[in-house]
Amino acid sequence: MSDTSQTSPPVPPEAPPSRRALWVMVSVGVILLGLGVWLVIAKLPRLLTAPTNGNVTPAAASAPAASPTETRKIHATLFYVSSSGDELVPVSREVPYGSTPGEQARRIVEAQIQAAPEGMFSAIPAGTALRTIYLTPNGQAFVDFSSAIAKNHTGGTLDEILAVYAIVDALTVNLADVSSVQILVDGKEVETLAGHVDLRTPLARSLKWIRKGQ
Repeated sequence: MSDTSQTSPPVPPEAPPSRRALWVMVSVGVILLGLGVWLVIAKLPRLLTAPTNGNVTPAAASAPAASPTETRKIHATLFYVSSSGDELVPVSREVPYGSTPGEQARRIVEAQIQAAPEGMFSAIPAGTALRTIYLTPNGQAFVDFSSAIAKNHTGGTLDEILAVYAIVDALTVNLADVSSVQILVDGKEVETLAGHVDLRTPLARSLKWIRKGQ
């Protein structure tokens, strides 16, 4: 009696992947790896700076405070023309702090040439700007103004005196390092502002034009 069972043909071994298939798999792997790196770079900083309590982020919470020198003030005596127009009135005002005598001198002069308090007038002609200021070791201050201090001056002996000594006294009264002041215009020595007060040499403090009893 013959055996009717049939044997299955042998399964051929699996063919190795072609070179093209290998390149495709490698390319896909590189793309997936690159995508993962991009996600880490793009998302990680946002996760690290996520709000911790409502609207405040760690970066905002740890922002450095303003430097003390940016907000620090000192009280200085500045001088303005009285309502009668014939004398200077000393007024205590806050001015920014300067870390050196030269810087403090600049802050004082910058405040002095600003608008006067209500009921008084500025002795300094409108449009005047401070160009530079420097101090010498022997106590002289050289203060250089724009040409407006002379061009815009109204004239008159008393007005010129008050303009000059508002500057001279503002520096000599407030700064122990300053004993005299010479006013310059556009970087040059001038004889006068309006023909009356000799400005060719430094001027010392004078309280003659300041209201008494202040």
